[in-house]
Amino acid sequence: MPYLAVASDYDGTLATHGQVSEETLGSLKRLRESGRKLILVTGRELNELR
Repeated sequence: MPYLAVASDYDGTLATHGQVSEETLGSLKRLRESGRKLILVTGRELNELR
């Protein structure tokens, strides 16, 4: 069964000190291009993430 989505924490997983690395951004782009969705799991508020 293929996965349709990936759920991931933001701080300390996708981002370090509020910055997402180019390598991680590339991986997320490939995830999106494959038709899968990213579910962001965080305690931060949306305005903080923008």
